[in-house]
Parts: sequence; C-alpha cells; structure tokens
Amino acid sequence: MASMSCARVPTEVMSYPLADHSAMGKAHGLPFVLTAIITSLVLSLSSLHYGFTRNGTQARSVATMLVESIGAKGQAMPAENLRAMQRNFENLLSVEACYERQCQQLSRAPSVTPALQWLGDSASCASASSNSGPARTAHVCLSAADVYQDLARDLSILLTAQLVGFLLWEASTRGHRRKAVRWREEVTRAATTDPLTGLFNRSAFTSALQLACLRTDACGWLLFIDLNGFKQINDQYGHAAGDQVIEVIGNRLAAAFNGFASVARLGGDEFSILVTCRQSKRTVDELFALASGAFARPVLYDGMAFDISASVGAASIDSAITATEIQRRADVAMYAAKRHEGTACAVFDKSHDDAVRADYELRKDLLKAIERKDIDVVYQPCFDSNGEPVAAEALARWQHPRLGAISPEVFIRLAEEAGVIRRLGQQVLEKACTDLVKLRRHGLMLRYIAVNVSPQELEEPDLVEGIKRVIRAKGLEPHDLELEVTESSVMSSREKRSEEQLRTLSEAGFSIAIDDFGTGYSSLARLQTLPATKLKLDRSFISSLDTANGQMLVETMLGLGNRLGMVCVAEGVESREQLDWLLARGCELLQGFLLGKPMSFDALVKLPLYKLEQPAELQG
Repeated sequence: MASMSCARVPTEVMSYPLADHSAMGKAHGLPFVLTAIITSLVLSLSSLHYGFTRNGTQARSVATMLVESIGAKGQAMPAENLRAMQRNFENLLSVEACYERQCQQLSRAPSVTPALQWLGDSASCASASSNSGPARTAHVCLSAADVYQDLARDLSILLTAQLVGFLLWEASTRGHRRKAVRWREEVTRAATTDPLTGLFNRSAFTSALQLACLRTDACGWLLFIDLNGFKQINDQYGHAAGDQVIEVIGNRLAAAFNGFASVARLGGDEFSILVTCRQSKRTVDELFALASGAFARPVLYDGMAFDISASVGAASIDSAITATEIQRRADVAMYAAKRHEGTACAVFDKSHDDAVRADYELRKDLLKAIERKDIDVVYQPCFDSNGEPVAAEALARWQHPRLGAISPEVFIRLAEEAGVIRRLGQQVLEKACTDLVKLRRHGLMLRYIAVNVSPQELEEPDLVEGIKRVIRAKGLEPHDLELEVTESSVMSSREKRSEEQLRTLSEAGFSIAIDDFGTGYSSLARLQTLPATKLKLDRSFISSLDTANGQMLVETMLGLGNRLGMVCVAEGVESREQLDWLLARGCELLQGFLLGKPMSFDALVKLPLYKLEQPAELQG
C-alpha cells in the first residue's frame, strides 16, 4: 500500500462560462445602432421630400417672375439680365426665357460639394408662360445641392445627439451591468465550489468526471480520500477545529496537484481527485505519493497539533465504464484501504468487490441471527485484589453456521452500519440480567454484571427507561448493573446527550465505567465532570508494563483514578509479572486471560471451583 496526498482543480480542467463583457456591450449597443439607422432613414426621406418641394416652388416663382419681367419690357430679356439673375441665385443651374420665339438661354456646371458628389445633382425645374398678350415662356432649373447640404447637416446633428445620448446612457448603466455580471459570477461560483476550501463541490466534480468519461480515449485515475478519525476531532474540539482541519488539508491537496488535476471536496471529510491522461502521465503510485504529502505534517489549531491520516481509494478511468461505476469502484477501494492503520491507499480490483459482497451477505446473516436471537453471550470474570470474583463482563459472540466464529469487531461494525446495534445491545442486556439472577441462585454471588453501551445507544432518547424496564422485569436493582462506555464515545463536546444520559443513569443508581481508558481524547477537566465510578485501563497499556515508559504511564493512570475517586480496573492481565506489578501498586480490580478468559454461563457457574487454580496472589 502506498501513501498519499492530492490536488486542486486547475481552471483548464473544470471551467464554467461566466459573463462576456464585450458581448454584453455589443448587445446593449445594437438597439442604439438600429435606432440610429431608422431615424436617419426617416430624416433623410422627409428632408429630401421637403427640400425638393421647396426648390420646385422656388423654381416656379423665378420662372413666373421672368415671364412677368419679359412682358413689362415687351421684348426678349437681355443676356446681361439673365447673368445677373444667375449671380443672385447661387443654386440656379439653367434658365431659358422666350419672347415671340426669341429665346435667351444660360446655364452653368453643377456646384456640389465633394462630400456630396456621390449623390449626384438632381435639379428642380419649373416652367411658366403668359396667359395673354405676346407669347412669353420661362424655364428655370435649380440645383439640389442645398437640399443635400441641409440633409447632411440634419444627419450630423441627429447622429451626434444620438451618440451623446448613448454615451450618457452607457456611463449611467455601466455600474449596474457590472453588478449584474459580478452577481452572475458569484452565483456560478457558489454553485460549483465548496465555500470552506474553495475547491470544486460534488456537483461540479461529477460533471467534470462525466465529461472526461465521454471521450473515446478516456483514461486516467479517480482518487477518493476519506480522513480517519475526523469525527472524534469534530466531536471533541468542535466544528471550528474540524473546519480548520478540512481547510488545511484541502489547501495542501490543492497545492500538491495544482496545474494538472481536478480536486474537489465531496462533503464532510471526503475529497476526490481526477487526473486524466491528457493532464498528466503520472502513475497511480506517484499520485498516491503526492496525496500522502497532505498528511505528512500535523494540522495546528489553537495550540494543538492533530496528526491526520486518511484512506485513499483509486479507480482507473475508461471510456467503457460509466462515471457512476468509476466513483463506486474508487469508493470501494477507499473502504478497503480503511482496513489498514494510518494513511493507506488501495487500487480497485475484483477482490474488493468480493469483499463488499461478502460484507453484504454477512450483514444479512447477522440480521437473521439477531432476529432469531442466535447471538451468544459469554462472560469474562473480574477479580478483586483478594482473588474473589466480584463481577463479570457480558460479551457478545456470534457463531456463524458456515463461517464459524465471527470477530466481535466485525459483527459489531456491521450491526452499527445496519442500524441494529440497539437491538443487539438489548438482547445482550436481557441475557446478562437473566444469567446474573441464575448465577446467584447457583451460589455465585457476583456484585454486579457489566454490559457495554455503544455510542449509538447513548444517543437514544429512551435508553434510560429501556434499561430500567429490563432490570425491573428481572427483579434486579440498578446497583446490580454496570454500564461500560468507551472513552471516545463520552468525550464529545458537540453532543451533550451522552453525558446527560450517563448522569441520569448514575442518578438512578447505575454504576458507570469508562472502558479502554487512555485510547481516546480525554481531558482532565472533561473527565472529572463525568459521572463515572470506574476507569478500565486499556489492555495496550498493561501489555507495555515490561518497559519503563509503560510502567510510568500505568502508574500515572492509577494515581489519576485514585485522585478522582474512581476505582481502577486493569484489563488484559496475561502474565504473573503484570499481576504482581499491579497488585503492588494497589490496583483494585483485575481482568484478563491469566485470571479468566471469556466463558459460557455453564463455565461461569463453576468459577468458584477454578479459584484454587488461580495464582497464589489471588487466593488471599
């Protein structure tokens, strides 16, 4: 198994379209362009219409004036007069005046400004004639240059006004558009990223994986990462400490995989990393090694250092496999890695699926066994320093009809996962209480029987009443029963229900023992607030009594228990040397294979007969 660490999502791996500022500017400018074109067209048509109408009227007026002038003189108009008229009317292109078939004609070249030459020079012409007397006619043509000049002036004024208006509107609305763009970007970011770590969230990561799998040449690796023991940190030190761990680990993964992989926080303490062949040619072992770097150093919080480990599962990416199946395989491999201590990694193979199926079948068999009450209860005796058996601890055992004895660690875990741990605990409690009554009838006057209470049971609101009902039904008293809870299950600072339940049980007369003491996250301040009367020293400390450090630790624990007014119980006593050392330090109660292995009810009944076979130190 390799070690591990992981990375962040580079922008080229998973990108989401945000607002295009240039496109938005074009979109807002288009209405103004269309408006300018339409208004310019309307203005041009109206200006040309009225301009040519005006020129036509003026041409008729000039022609009429010429006819009247010819009539007054009674002769053809001299050429000098026509030239004078042409000078007075700058837009006069041509003029012809006739008197009795004598005509004078004068014309000049069109005078159109260079900017308007493309329009040509459409003339406005008009004729006039006399109604009486000698025949007099006049024909006048006026240039359209002034019409076009007026049109150019009007268009320039219109377009200038529209441009100024657009610029003013653009300036006044730019701030609003920028806010809208930022809002859209924030919405997109919120929909695709995890707020705590800044990594991509489950939805965005799943989309990226699906896109990667759609490629015909899809290849690469998908890594699933789950932090070990994160719940204990979250429970013991609160959400702020848990958030700090998640944020630091997320940043380390992002830095380790920056630029060539997609990293996401799937939720809780789970991370995922996508590395396609197009992004990197690294092997899965190299990816594991990178990922392990995120957990090589402790996470610091409020003066404390948390050593974080993780379980990593990897599955290969293949275009023939769906994204959902790849995720399932990586998840299965991750749980396979959890079977190993510390930071561990596993690559999916068929054996993992076989293990999952075996777990599934075993879980079904366990449910049937609990339903049929096929779970056995054995008892491990507990002795005082005089060698007297004073109590027995009830332990669940399962003999599978095909697989034989199943480890308690395995079937207890399965019961917790299946949600039937409460039913299992209820059966053990009822059997233990029944057997305690029988033992006393047979003359073995044990002071009490001890049963284990799981963390899930401590969260049940009706736990206290349920236990009371059982002992009442068996004719027992609360002092006949001792409830053992593990250290980690009662050290939660987030949930107060455990402590409240234990306090209620203690007030009702039940004895409370803290099991596996020394393996959790106890603090002295927290420990002294618990209503416990016994500390059970974990067997791992007893097994280390052959070392100076081990002896110092156990001696410290014994002293701590005495100062807190608690009875100390040594678990896992397996050698005469351990027994002698513990008795010399005043350990009140002892339990272990040397003194008595877990045994059936029938064997426990005969326990007084075994007493003479115990070490001399326990014979009083």
